[in-house]
Amino acid sequence: MELEAGVEIRYASGQEIVAVHGPVVIRIVDGLEVTVEHYERLKKVFEDLLGLLPAAGLLMVIHHDTPSPPLTVRRYAAQQIDLLGRQVSVVVVLEGMGFWSTSRRLAAHGVASLLNQASFALERSVEAGIQAMALDLVGVDPDQLQRIYTQLWMHMLTLRGGAGGQHEPDSLGPS
Repeated sequence: MELEAGVEIRYASGQEIVAVHGPVVIRIVDGLEVTVEHYERLKKVFEDLLGLLPAAGLLMVIHHDTPSPPLTVRRYAAQQIDLLGRQVSVVVVLEGMGFWSTSRRLAAHGVASLLNQASFALERSVEAGIQAMALDLVGVDPDQLQRIYTQLWMHMLTLRGGAGGQHEPDSLGPS
């Protein structure tokens, strides 16, 4: 699959993809049981990015029926995000309805309440999340970010339907 110029896939599997485009880290999760190790990997992506740029954003899209991480994992995620401070803007999109959506929103609000410095927004659609990210980070093109999200989602679905295994960044997309 052809990706938009400048997109670097840092990690991809059939349940999660992490990519970087400019100052935005895009993480899509679908059905993954998230652990501290997943946030350790994400933290490394941010450390690399913030070594080059004064600010960065996380657009995290969580699809319906993805299990909620345990409280210890949510606390750890909030602590790691908050350590990055005002340099980071976080937008979480919860794509789903009903009880799943309500329970995940409550968990996300709990994480947000632990943040002292980082900017945090919770949205119901990818489009709204992208608009929120574009308002927080100067120079983010929402139309381009929407195309990139769609390309990454399709890539993740391809991984799920194909080998379904995990792939390291060297084997995917432009470097």
